[in-house]
Amino acid sequence: MKRKKTDDLFYNFGAKMPLSDFAVRPDIFEQALKENDFSEKRKIHMQLCWGDYLEGTQFPIVFHPVDSDCGKNFKDVLGMRYASYVFLISDKFKAVLEDNGVTGWKSYPVEIYGKKGERILGYNGFSVTGRGGAMAEAYLEWEIARNMDWHYDPSQWDGSDIFKIYPAYLTITRRVKDLLVSAGITGVKYTPLSECVIITTSTPMSTARGIR
Repeated sequence: MKRKKTDDLFYNFGAKMPLSDFAVRPDIFEQALKENDFSEKRKIHMQLCWGDYLEGTQFPIVFHPVDSDCGKNFKDVLGMRYASYVFLISDKFKAVLEDNGVTGWKSYPVEIYGKKGERILGYNGFSVTGRGGAMAEAYLEWEIARNMDWHYDPSQWDGSDIFKIYPAYLTITRRVKDLLVSAGITGVKYTPLSECVIITTSTPMSTARGIR
């Protein structure tokens, strides 16, 4: 189905994750894999990304390379080859958010080690605390199931600059996208939300929640 052209006020945001970029995984996850542990530890990526930390989670979270072919290029975003919305951010990235009063996120302490066991500094955990409600599965009367579309109503949005739309859309406002582009933040990709979902609202998007 053709997407209706809209002003791009929201962007789906994530890590590019080419194989040439250095990538890491949390030791908690690797340990769960080795021990065939199917507890909540297997969901550590999601917990860290959305700020829903397990009770008793110990910080800093320790990270090692994903494997021997973990890439060598260090960008402002370190992906985990899990999902594009799960990543660590550089000190530079963090400073852009802090210096401009960007809302809807928090950081957590990390320890990162390279392929030879060397300590890698200058990165931070990144969790999204803003919430934007949920997508809705909708069908037009003339459509059949295979043509299902995701619909989103921005009136659910809490007004944060960075936010999650359920089930797993890491979303930023145009202001944040412009700030990151201007600062030359590397290793990220931006996709207008209007290219991913059908945005449906009776409120003019330019005035929804006072978006900037």
